[in-house]
Amino acid sequence: MGKRDEYVWELATTVTEMFAVGTTDPSAVEIAQAHFPGKALGGEIHEGIRKRLHRIRDVLSEDFGHPVYLLNTRYYARFRGKPPTTAAEARLCLPIGQGVTANGIGLQTDPATAAIFQAALSMNVASGAGKLKKSIDSTVDAVERHHLNEEDGAAIIRDASRRSEPEHSELAKAIGVGRVQPTLPVVEPSSGSVAVLPMDMDIEAPQADVEGDEDSA
Repeated sequence: MGKRDEYVWELATTVTEMFAVGTTDPSAVEIAQAHFPGKALGGEIHEGIRKRLHRIRDVLSEDFGHPVYLLNTRYYARFRGKPPTTAAEARLCLPIGQGVTANGIGLQTDPATAAIFQAALSMNVASGAGKLKKSIDSTVDAVERHHLNEEDGAAIIRDASRRSEPEHSELAKAIGVGRVQPTLPVVEPSSGSVAVLPMDMDIEAPQADVEGDEDSA
């Protein structure tokens, strides 16, 4: 692990300790103060931590298993003492939009006050779904224009289906993923037309015609 990565890990450990004592939405300045207790810190330390918040968030989520999200300056100025109650207000707390940067990290603890966490997850899902659709459309277009053969196109789409399968598939189906099943466009090998199949359906690569007995199934 490189020196910079080690620093990010150490900062994530500090944030975890802050979570444990009840500070569930520390700002970059507060993280700096907790990480360097009793020291006079310059603005460059605060800014350095602020710029690392995305990587700290990733360590907290992927390595420590915390359900976390990034917060912007508006959250600390307007919503910290009065959490948002609507989706529109929740989005105002996220570091999205031109010139809006992350300024802290939030920990999701109570489903009753999950507006910001829900907004963050919804935006991530929408972004990922949009990228997946664009890539699938490009694959289908490439096959239709004969820039890519059908076998390779089918392999790409099968891989997309596999990668999009939820880790906890049974729970995902229980909460409704199975009822709102995403679909993948597939080029029919026989006609070149586009079919739409559920993403959880196995998509077989086109098979060459095989001569056999007339009674074969």
